[in-house]
Amino acid sequence: MWGMKAEERISARACGKIREAIADAEGNEVVLAAWLDGAGTVDRVEVVSRGDVESAPAVLRHLERVDVVIHNHPSGVLAPSKADLSVAGILGEEGVGFYIVDNEVRHVYVVVEPLPERPLTPLPEEELAALLSPGGPFSAMPHYEYREAQVGLLREVVRAFNDDGILVAEAGTGIGKSYAYLIPALLWGTNNEERVVVSTATITLQQQLVEKDIPYVQKVLGTRVKVTLVKGRQNYLCRHRLAEVLEEGAEDLFADPDLLKALADWAVSTPTGDRADIPFHVPDEVWGQVCSEAELCMGLRCPDRERCFVLRVRKEAAASRLLVVNHHLLFSDLSMRMEGRGFDTAAVLPGFSRLILDEAHNLEDSASSFFSQVLSPEGVLRVLRRIHSRGRRGAKGVLRRLEKTLGGLEQAEEWIADLNRIAERAEALRGVWLALLPEEGTVRMDGDAVSRCAPGFESLFALQEEILGFLGEVDRLIKSLDEAMKDHPAVQEFLLHVRRLRDVARFCQAYRDRADAEQVYWVERVRRTRGEPSFRLVITPLDPGALLREHLYEAVKTLVFTSATLTVGGSFTFWEETVGLVGMGDRLRERAFPSPFPYEEHVLLSVPTDAPPPEDAGYQAYLSSLLKEVLVLSEGHALVLFTSYRMLEDTYRDVAPVLLDHNLLVLKQGEDERSRLLSRFKEIPASILFGTESFWEGVDVPGEALQLVVLCRLPFRVPSHPVLQARVERLAAEGKSPFYHRQLPEAIMRFKQGFGRLMRRTTDRGVVLVTDSRIVSRSYGRLFLSSIPRTRLAVTHTEGVLREMERFLYPG
Repeated sequence: MWGMKAEERISARACGKIREAIADAEGNEVVLAAWLDGAGTVDRVEVVSRGDVESAPAVLRHLERVDVVIHNHPSGVLAPSKADLSVAGILGEEGVGFYIVDNEVRHVYVVVEPLPERPLTPLPEEELAALLSPGGPFSAMPHYEYREAQVGLLREVVRAFNDDGILVAEAGTGIGKSYAYLIPALLWGTNNEERVVVSTATITLQQQLVEKDIPYVQKVLGTRVKVTLVKGRQNYLCRHRLAEVLEEGAEDLFADPDLLKALADWAVSTPTGDRADIPFHVPDEVWGQVCSEAELCMGLRCPDRERCFVLRVRKEAAASRLLVVNHHLLFSDLSMRMEGRGFDTAAVLPGFSRLILDEAHNLEDSASSFFSQVLSPEGVLRVLRRIHSRGRRGAKGVLRRLEKTLGGLEQAEEWIADLNRIAERAEALRGVWLALLPEEGTVRMDGDAVSRCAPGFESLFALQEEILGFLGEVDRLIKSLDEAMKDHPAVQEFLLHVRRLRDVARFCQAYRDRADAEQVYWVERVRRTRGEPSFRLVITPLDPGALLREHLYEAVKTLVFTSATLTVGGSFTFWEETVGLVGMGDRLRERAFPSPFPYEEHVLLSVPTDAPPPEDAGYQAYLSSLLKEVLVLSEGHALVLFTSYRMLEDTYRDVAPVLLDHNLLVLKQGEDERSRLLSRFKEIPASILFGTESFWEGVDVPGEALQLVVLCRLPFRVPSHPVLQARVERLAAEGKSPFYHRQLPEAIMRFKQGFGRLMRRTTDRGVVLVTDSRIVSRSYGRLFLSSIPRTRLAVTHTEGVLREMERFLYPG
């Protein structure tokens, strides 16, 4: 199949560029993004990825804003393969064309024609603002209040859509920010048929959007935009993995044989494959063996592809104009695309051009986590078990299926011995590193630490060498197979797992070299599922903002970042620096919208000026004594926030027995799951909740259940974590003060989050007690105070604070 002459569709200049790219790839497959000129001819191309003679990865994130995707067939036969047709179909849904060329670029076969770009319909700002104004359709809502800040935020979101802009908006609690961004998002999807993604940090907000806010907004607007809540693929059953379990036997996994039968029966009847729809309990360790996982997905070569639950979700998402996701899914999807995985493997989200990121204050932490590379003994052993293991019925794993497919494998026993040696090296790795690490905490791999951990690096080298030896043997076998056998699903599944071992070997090399100055190399001691000690080696980007800028900000037309906590002293500079937004020019707009809540009437901020400094030896005794009085005075209804678990435990031992004598129940982080602790706290009026870092945000307890928030220490992070250490050192090297450019603004952001736990509704009322007197005794304290809403104040000695609190909580 020769198609048409290349010059009919591709300019001479672009043909030359394609030939150069193919030559650079030594004649192997290359994927190129291409753009059309005004006459519909490809005039500009850019290499996206390079593969081997069988395939090349299609990197979706690079392909969303292009007109055509071009790739070559080294064989010269331009007939599209099944993989080509599948990728072309997905691209076609986005209006992107798909061309195949020969290596000399003499001929081109057009699989999918590119759709001409449709003119966009701008959003009418004044009309949308009127929707939320008095007399507008939303004024019929129960408990409607006109909020100037809400309308102001909506206007800014509209401009970000119309101008392909980036909006950073701090929206104080109670503004109603979800309506302010949903109205433009839904109308944009209706008018322009472009996909909008709304990403949130919490399940609570996702559910509120999908179950309450979006249906109501659609009803008022009269729109019928298809909306999909997209979950991570691990929430869905993998039919292929379940079939493997059924075939190989799972007596060692399913202690209850009835559970396996029930799961198999459910797989036949379920239309969704969603774990949330299972009518019986499936333990995590069982679900982990049958759920979909990106690293195990066979993609286009999976025999169960046509019945794949994840593919159904992807198709539903591709047909939707508004997707609601969480940050975890958004960044895991983005990181997979950055690794070069494309349409046929890991990605769940379809292409999108407009993104609204709610609860955006932790963007740096989310990006750092998902852009990190991690190696643990458990991860290596998990890969090995999937290649080969033994159950009660004998050998299991992809190696057994490969042997069966090939009609025998003379290297099988030798490979099993290789895999066992790799497992021994992985187990040895754990013992060596644990002996080198402190009982708690993390260690940064630089300077003296590298010398002290020399035995650990030697064990890492030994593991790498065993893996490379095994990979060499595998490569020799694969090269001996004919083309048809190489493409067999069993062979591809085997190679999929082998690729994970290649990743392990690459990680070992990178960690041993530590050559990239833009990465932080560190190790931490962790606990396994059953509590046994282990460790993780981690490589984290020093500046995740640079990656966000390249792979997200420049790939999406509209970006809206919003949260109640984005400024420090009225400035967005700190947050923007941490996430790579500085220098975005006229495309970036900043706006701050204060909360409409009556803080000056409803909140008392109390600070005992005679409290000893937190670093003082007498501070713990003072804190415990004060809390006994304060919590009895408030009759519970209190959230007490700490900056360390040790301080929480010490305080709990001191005060819990006394409070129990007053019929007050103290709940503390760690004694139950977070969600259950919060449920009990809401249900039991005379209760107190002690929490550390994770409870400083995301706690929403409106009404009388919460009337007192105690902040036991200004939330400065000690720069002991390796990543924070490295970022602090970078600031110092640039001549900046790490305290004023990092530690202080970060503490203020977290302080604002803690302060914000008290007032969740306009009628809420209560006290915020800050027991750390540095907020008034140190010069930087005014930055903390200027970053929160104006309140009533009780800044005096301890006795005076107690009197003012009593008057405020019990007026009259």
